[in-house]
Amino acid sequence: MRFDLYDSCFSQKKNTAYLIVISNIVLRGRHRIVLLDQEGPNYITWFKRQSSEIKEEWQTSLDHSIESEALEPAKFPIAVRDDSPENTQTSPPTVHLETAVRLANNPYRIFLENDGSDRDFVFTYSNQQQLKKLRTLEKEGLLRFENCGGITELPRKIQQYVAKHPLNSINASAVFDCDASAPNQPSPQSNAATAACTEAGVEKFRLNRRAIENYLHPSWLNTWVNENRTRKARKLGLYKAFCGLSRDQKAHFHMKDGLSKDKEAIAQNTLTLYNNVSQENRRKLNSGFGARIAELYAKDWIQEKDHFTHGDTWTEVNGIVTRILALSR
Repeated sequence: MRFDLYDSCFSQKKNTAYLIVISNIVLRGRHRIVLLDQEGPNYITWFKRQSSEIKEEWQTSLDHSIESEALEPAKFPIAVRDDSPENTQTSPPTVHLETAVRLANNPYRIFLENDGSDRDFVFTYSNQQQLKKLRTLEKEGLLRFENCGGITELPRKIQQYVAKHPLNSINASAVFDCDASAPNQPSPQSNAATAACTEAGVEKFRLNRRAIENYLHPSWLNTWVNENRTRKARKLGLYKAFCGLSRDQKAHFHMKDGLSKDKEAIAQNTLTLYNNVSQENRRKLNSGFGARIAELYAKDWIQEKDHFTHGDTWTEVNGIVTRILALSR
């Protein structure tokens, strides 16, 4: 957010604490502050009263904001003034300084179905600069991954958060699966999550593939399958059959449970995506890679990998990361 400070923000001594807090948050990596009138009488009086240390930090914060705005403009301007009523419906919204500080201090929330593997998934599809930024913001308490306990709970968690303050909607995003067993057929639960985000005004990012497991690179699966003899004996046939699938089949295959998850739809011929797969390979694909396959994203050899910056998976998911970081400024 970009907080545009009017001269009235400097009219009371008690506001000094708020101003110090918001300048500190800027220096820690989030938001910008813009001084609308450097010659304002309240500002001149306030600035003269401050210690040399506060003056230095304040000016550094202003300079940092100017530089950051020039390179990466904040997406949401907020008018901050204490001489008029708050109005979140105007463009830009108008709030008092105390409210502005609360908003600035509120971490940017990324709502996920489950925060463990889903968080690692976001990290995996971040380049080194983005990963450093995400981890820094998270460590500083300025960004938070919110575990919703599944896609059915995600709408409720978002609604609860937005209900706390009208401007919370611009301080959050949601990333969730489409749960589609075939292209362009998202599940009712996924559609409900999409509708909830739209209604709440929260930026939504629905994955094109069925789930985060469908974004695991084949080479990572190959390494995992061959890590030990027992797994290799159980999963090598499945892995080879999986590699023989088409792009759409791989994208919508239920990675945890395999074709057994969709057995009724396949039997009733309402899911025809695998009709050209041989009976032998269907047998191998009947069971998936297991309930914990998404934990692969937490592996050191994936997290510390040389990033592959090509292909549709990278383009899609890294695009989400890029957009989230832009929204969190």
